[in-house]
Amino acid sequence: MEHGARQNTTRVIAVGFISLGTLLTLSLATNIIQGINNYRLQTEQKVAVTPMLFSAPFAVSQNQADASYIEQLGLSFVALRLNVTPETVDAQHQQLLRYVLPASQNSLKVQLAEDAKRIKDNNVNATFYMTSIRAWPAENRVDIRGELKTWIGDSKPYSEIKSYVIQFSRVDGVSWLARFGEINNEKINPLFISGCLLLAAPAMSATLSGTLAPTVVPLTNGGQANIAVSNTDPNLFTVPGDRITAINSLDGGLTNQEQTDSGGAILATVSKKPFTFIVETERGLNFSIRAVPRAGSGRTIQLVSELAGTPGPAKAWEESNPYESLLVSLNRAVRQGSVPDEYQSVPVTSEVLQVPAGLRATADRVWVGHHLKVVRYSLDNVSRSPRMVRESDFWQPGTRAVMFSTPAGLLTAGGRMQIWVTTSDEGVKR
Repeated sequence: MEHGARQNTTRVIAVGFISLGTLLTLSLATNIIQGINNYRLQTEQKVAVTPMLFSAPFAVSQNQADASYIEQLGLSFVALRLNVTPETVDAQHQQLLRYVLPASQNSLKVQLAEDAKRIKDNNVNATFYMTSIRAWPAENRVDIRGELKTWIGDSKPYSEIKSYVIQFSRVDGVSWLARFGEINNEKINPLFISGCLLLAAPAMSATLSGTLAPTVVPLTNGGQANIAVSNTDPNLFTVPGDRITAINSLDGGLTNQEQTDSGGAILATVSKKPFTFIVETERGLNFSIRAVPRAGSGRTIQLVSELAGTPGPAKAWEESNPYESLLVSLNRAVRQGSVPDEYQSVPVTSEVLQVPAGLRATADRVWVGHHLKVVRYSLDNVSRSPRMVRESDFWQPGTRAVMFSTPAGLLTAGGRMQIWVTTSDEGVKR
């Protein structure tokens, strides 16, 4: 009897220890899970807000931010950097420095001081008008494209199509400005995070590598533009898709000019005062350029005009083929990357595509013939839900063909596809 009671007592104690061990394990697991949740609440919990001066709500967490946030933050930095006058440039540069990583501020101050001096010495006023914006939240990066208008002294403004890349570094819940550079029309240069920023003055065009990028100046045939040129280095002028045949300066502002094998013109001047010269091209285009000299590196200027309807090899090719087969051949060629020899690739200028709500189209390539013009757009779904895309959504007056890189259908949230839109000047025979 005594032995049986002892066994029962031992059994009860064992069950008690097992129960306590189970409770201890469950308690430990609960604490671990709660600790993980607390960490996620501190670092990943997003709060949707719409602060003053911002146009849309956005969500941020300790270590990431959504597309809306970096888009609007990027636009704020662009405004501080590019919308300047001699009176406001110092204050705006000081404001910009507040958002730069402290380790990078000293080297940047020197660059900003030089830029501010040029702006005040030459009485430069500049304004940037955004036409498109694209964000990559996973990379903390935003690309912004638009028109930069610059006034030098009392001269008329001259316009340049500019594309900028802004890279952020998110540290301890703060998005620091890590890079602000320029990208060209044909290719986005590889990004890297450096210890300093390379910022271009509003009247200059510094690329990510520190060299000068071509400046795109849209012009109509017979139009005039005010363009800053170097009076210490040669300047290169080109007309994409055409060849410059003559440069005439009546007031003797040019000290030297030389034609290039590719159809451009190298111009040099030592003048310190604005002067005017006329550019004539092989296709019969004429431009009046009011040059505004300044010291500095020589510039590469691309004068981009509408080539449709001007004489060229594409006219015979377009008019000698049936209309339907012409469109099929042309679209197949651009889709495969083998553009017909008769067509010219020109920089993107003011090409815009009307798209349904929730979608955004950005032009990235343009090919021009005689009657027809093809523009390739990147189409992004910027909404939070899939969007149906159809060819008919992108037809507008003058459209002759719409081609997708993928079959028409649903475009997932955050997804991207390419669209080729062919338009005409109504002159092609059908």
